[in-house]
Amino acid sequence: HLIKLAALPRMANGKLDRQALPDPTSRADDSAAQAPRDALEALLADLYAELLERDAVSTAHSLFDLGGHSLMVIKLCARLRKLLQIDVAPGLVFDHPSIAALAGALRKGESPPGRLVQVAALRRTLAAMSPEDRAALQARAQSSAGVVQ
Repeated sequence: HLIKLAALPRMANGKLDRQALPDPTSRADDSAAQAPRDALEALLADLYAELLERDAVSTAHSLFDLGGHSLMVIKLCARLRKLLQIDVAPGLVFDHPSIAALAGALRKGESPPGRLVQVAALRRTLAAMSPEDRAALQARAQSSAGVVQ
């Protein structure tokens, strides 16, 4: 199997880090790739891709099969806490390492139902906005909050 890499992983002494090389047999074909089904899965896919430094990630692939490790799990949990305002235990990610499985586990624990999908959709919309649009939205929110009080 041949896999194109942007750079070979190196250890601190400059030698090739063979353990950090991707396993060519664990890589699934593109036909097995699954797109996100809703905003929550799309947000998780964006986070996985960012952490793994990839363009896109299938919702079916495990974080660990794609090169993830325990530090990435901690970073993922911190970002989910910030973005979705929920506490996600690292054990939940270890038990549900794929995007689809983690989204399902998060949905089971949410209340009221559907809230996480709404928050994820809003977060993705905000992330797609230009800085000028975000500033205008913030100004409108502050002016309407002043009118209510």
